[in-house]
Amino acid sequence: MMQAISRRTLKAFFEWILNQRQGKDGRRLAGIKSTSTLGTYWKVFRLVHERATGEKIGGRMYRHMYRVLKKLAKKYYLSTKKREKTAMYVEDLLTLFCQLARFSRNRPLALLKLRYRDIIVTLLRDPNGGPHQILIEFICEFTKQFLGAKDA
Repeated sequence: MMQAISRRTLKAFFEWILNQRQGKDGRRLAGIKSTSTLGTYWKVFRLVHERATGEKIGGRMYRHMYRVLKKLAKKYYLSTKKREKTAMYVEDLLTLFCQLARFSRNRPLALLKLRYRDIIVTLLRDPNGGPHQILIEFICEFTKQFLGAKDA
């Protein structure tokens, strides 16, 4: 079972995260550049800690870590700016809709019943260092299945 975590240990852990420059196989890491990313690391740490120990991190520790993360963000000059959201163009939506219509053939109801959970988006890394590729998968649940389930 895990021992109680001290404030000093947590601060050292987050300093270590902020100082990481190399990842697996010597690959260069981009590093943490914004306070929101540091906050996300803290939230994930809390969830992992709770699953491992079965106990939540207490209110005093939570408030202390909030101050520590604020100081670390200032020390490492982390950005507090929000990123501008990219616009989606009508042409992109039309292309996506046409691709979806191809799957559903002449069954418009299948397209209308499509839900967010029926779409799987995966970012594929190019092994040669080129730009990442986006893979969009659709789970076609409401298609014709007269002869049983189709093989993928």
